[in-house]
Amino acid sequence: MAALKHLVVLMTMMLFFINLVCAQTLQINLYNVLSTNAKAYFTGKDPVDGGMRMMGPDGVWFDPSTTRQAGVSGVQPVPADAITHHLGAQNTPTYIQTGPINSARMYVASGQLEFGTVDGGGFQEPSALNSGLSCHNENWGFVEFAYGGGSMNINPTAVDFMGVPLAIQLQTTDVLLETKGWQPDVVANLCSGLAAKGAADGQPWEKACVHSTDGALLRVLSPGNVPELAEYWTEYVSEVWSTYSSTCLSIRDSSCQVSNDVLVCDNGENFARPTSQDVWGCSSGPFDNYGSERRKSMTSVLCAAFHRGTLLGPGGDVQPSGDVGTFYTTDPSNAYSRIVHELAIDHVGYGFPYDDVKAEGQPDLSGFLSGNAQCLSIGIGGPLPE
Repeated sequence: MAALKHLVVLMTMMLFFINLVCAQTLQINLYNVLSTNAKAYFTGKDPVDGGMRMMGPDGVWFDPSTTRQAGVSGVQPVPADAITHHLGAQNTPTYIQTGPINSARMYVASGQLEFGTVDGGGFQEPSALNSGLSCHNENWGFVEFAYGGGSMNINPTAVDFMGVPLAIQLQTTDVLLETKGWQPDVVANLCSGLAAKGAADGQPWEKACVHSTDGALLRVLSPGNVPELAEYWTEYVSEVWSTYSSTCLSIRDSSCQVSNDVLVCDNGENFARPTSQDVWGCSSGPFDNYGSERRKSMTSVLCAAFHRGTLLGPGGDVQPSGDVGTFYTTDPSNAYSRIVHELAIDHVGYGFPYDDVKAEGQPDLSGFLSGNAQCLSIGIGGPLPE
């Protein structure tokens, strides 16, 4: 009897450790729709010390500063063979395992991307805005994620730009979650849509389209990154502030009204008049992400209402808007985000910083997925196969 009890204890301990190991690793299936030369790169922050990490081809996260040559200053490229994951042939999967990681990105490209370490612990990643980097002439994109304790959060973001389209399936312990992403020609269609919008309203939306030095269309920048659209919201902000100086605006059930050029709310939170650039970025001026959780929630709702153009339409005095059919139906509004959603196969995708804002009972249009992960599949360059 004692031996049987001992055996049960041993088996219980074995199952515990097996489950613990499984919870610490996740299989990622990368399905290559892009090209036979597609590559992937992984960056993130160590969950323990917060240090920068990259994943090697062996699936192990490592400190990229360990590749620096002693006595050499400035930016040093991380050796390509230490970080490049070569994907399989077009329309085939590649399998990768990951352990816990925070603030991670998976970059994908049809060519080579460069990453670099900087004196003092700095790190240089690809940038869609810096034409001086080699990645300027590459077709690339990225997805943001975090994994730990068996839980995965992943975001198919188009907040900064639209480049290589991505699709996501997250198999959890309970259900299959999915963001279907975009077709391979999304960049061309998004650029065409913005050009048509510009022809209609006279705004330089087409300036968001980025071409390589040989004229090939590579990506579409989000409008906050387009200098020619910097003042797009200025007049609308004035109209909103004027309207709500004589009537109340409800934000998350708090009543707010403009007084002395400040939106004053009855819960003690106040919002200064935003600039056009404040609206685009949703992270500066009155939209700076500080204060109580209540304020942060109100900040996200107010900035989302600007982008979706719902503040001056029917029912605009109650935010967040409960009718997704009113989003982007007025001018001005974020035409880039509107078209990103229109082109998405399931009409979801992160088009601006607070695209996850929604009224109670309404669908989440951001495409953000979260759950206790068993397996993650990512379509690179187009949708996953059915």
